[in-house]
Amino acid sequence: MSAYADTSFLVSLYVLDGNSALAAAQMKRAALPLSLSPLGEIEITNAFQLRLFRKELDHSKVKAAQRLFREDIANG
Repeated sequence: MSAYADTSFLVSLYVLDGNSALAAAQMKRAALPLSLSPLGEIEITNAFQLRLFRKELDHSKVKAAQRLFREDIANG
């Protein structure tokens, strides 16, 4: 059985927010790898852009989060 991480959980891993500490703690205990669908990849990209649109993050932080996310996808 594989585990699935939802978009809000993943976003909290890549950008600091009120849930980041809990998400990081959960990841330490998670059975890896986590499943991520192509739709999930689109959703996280959209979530990063939404944070930019709402001015919760600046462009450089969104770009850095997207880069880290893509690196993690590439590394499995």
